[in-house]
Amino acid sequence: MEMIFVLSMKRIFAVLLAVVLLAGCQGPVVPTEPSIPDTSPTAPPTDPTAPPTDPTAPPTDPTEPPLLNEPPVVEPLASDFVKARDYVPGLVVDLKYASTDNFTGRRVYSFEDGYVRYGTALRLAKVQDELAALGYGLKLWDGYRPVSGQERLWEICPDPVYVSNPYSGFRGHCRGCAVDVTLVDLETGEELVMPSGFDEFSALGDRDYSDCDPEAAANALLLEETMERHGFTPYSGEWWHFTDTDIYPVEENFDPVMGWFWFADCREYLTLRAGPGYDYGALDYVPAGAAVRLIRWEERFARVEYRGQEGYVLASYLKSVDQPYARESLEAVELSDKYSYEMMLEDLNAFAEAWPEYARLDSLGTSELGREIPVLILGDPEAEFQVLIQGSIHAREHACTWLIMAMVDYWAGRGLEEFGNVCFHIVPMMNPDGVSMVQSGALSPEAQAIYENDLALGYTDLSPEEYLRQWKANGLGVDLNRTYDAGWELFQGRPGPSSERYKGTALYDAAESRALRDYTLAHNFDVTVSYHSMGSLIYWEYGGREDVNAASHSLAKAVGAAAGYAGYGSESVDAAGYKDWAIDKLGIPSITVEIGSEDSPLALRELEVILARNLQVLPRIAQWLQAREG
Repeated sequence: MEMIFVLSMKRIFAVLLAVVLLAGCQGPVVPTEPSIPDTSPTAPPTDPTAPPTDPTAPPTDPTEPPLLNEPPVVEPLASDFVKARDYVPGLVVDLKYASTDNFTGRRVYSFEDGYVRYGTALRLAKVQDELAALGYGLKLWDGYRPVSGQERLWEICPDPVYVSNPYSGFRGHCRGCAVDVTLVDLETGEELVMPSGFDEFSALGDRDYSDCDPEAAANALLLEETMERHGFTPYSGEWWHFTDTDIYPVEENFDPVMGWFWFADCREYLTLRAGPGYDYGALDYVPAGAAVRLIRWEERFARVEYRGQEGYVLASYLKSVDQPYARESLEAVELSDKYSYEMMLEDLNAFAEAWPEYARLDSLGTSELGREIPVLILGDPEAEFQVLIQGSIHAREHACTWLIMAMVDYWAGRGLEEFGNVCFHIVPMMNPDGVSMVQSGALSPEAQAIYENDLALGYTDLSPEEYLRQWKANGLGVDLNRTYDAGWELFQGRPGPSSERYKGTALYDAAESRALRDYTLAHNFDVTVSYHSMGSLIYWEYGGREDVNAASHSLAKAVGAAAGYAGYGSESVDAAGYKDWAIDKLGIPSITVEIGSEDSPLALRELEVILARNLQVLPRIAQWLQAREG
């Protein structure tokens, strides 16, 4: 399959757009379709002076968000995070902690470009201008560093001379106003001779240049004096480290991969609430197309800043301004709310062809109706750690397949293996028969008979169309996530084939269940992750194995910190699921990640937010395994 690369919008346009709108300078919004009045029970009064409430339906055409007028040119705020290279012409970026070329031998954070505060970027630009007159320029080794990255560095090297202790305070990297830089020759791009390399944990790394070559000393002194002239303070222990004299607060939430600015992708307004729930009062109203600064995700809501005030809006009605995880960054997987079995097979083959040294295809076996259940193996099958990730075990939750495939698409070419010695076994669609039927829009003959029986027994009063939309079972009416040996005998479901909650006549009473069971038993998995929808939360518990539950809880916290999902025990959740079996019978730390905020099948509008929230999950799992082993 031919790979298509699509250029995203210019970053500078995105930042300028966001700042203008955040400042309350919104131009008129031109919708693609006429505005639709809110007909929900909580719809606003018809009084035109009354503020509207949250929308309860997507735009008329959810594939086309409101069009925004081009904003006037306005500078970002000094405290805004920006790409350093956008404001420092000729800056060379070589982030050491975004690769394995650092003292840890592992990748520490997942973004690939250098970010700093805008005020810091302006000072770097002045340094660059002065050096350019001499034929030199700056190379950026490190800029903004997430708190989580600082914590990982401290775990590996708890020496305050070289790594600041995140538990007793932070230096400038976690504030976005410190940089690690060296000099390069502008004509050749080569680094100049300096006292040492990056992260030299010896006397050669300090600012006493008497122990190094005179040329190296002169170059280091040139860098130091130029940086100081333009408002940077040098650190005595590292010749490459400088901090802006304007100190900003520690930033615990900004994630360059996640993005900084989002806009309201709704019909009219989003309610800015005082807390992450519908019961909290309104602080303000964010009109369609207005930009907000993302602070963090909290389950179904996002904490944002709008017009200088922090509050919460529904996460499912946000859309990125311009970030690398957006649909344009995916090489093969298309944005679709009906990502089909056939599309998945085509993309899996594309992955295996594009990354033959890293990805290969395997199979669990076949479904009840004869469809192959593919497995994509990412990494070395002999790796130290083995992880299984599966999704769409319930038919109506087919958005999980798109998400898993999009995550793979993003990471397979971005150095996932650099986060640790981990092999991922990816099963994107556990229930191909059920998914294919739900997406077809028509009940199969077998499902039609099941529907009529459920009507007669009073299990449903839905129309055939809505009944099909809610279908969870496989093609023969077995709920695949109620067939596993973990409380199966106690689970009280439906007595016969149904759209959901029928556990079969015996354990693993479906070809799909047996296939996943056998594959799991054939591999010594260290972690399993099951993707479901909906709820924006993580389940981590089952049974009485306290050590396994504790490890699962720890894993849920690590994944939840990346995605903004809170962890919950599973006492009130039905048993006999795959995660339950993996924890209770196999002793494997396991979690169920519930994506999305609204009813399944999830709307197309939600997918970009969901991808953004889950992009860090694969590297976080790898890092969690490494830290747990250590």
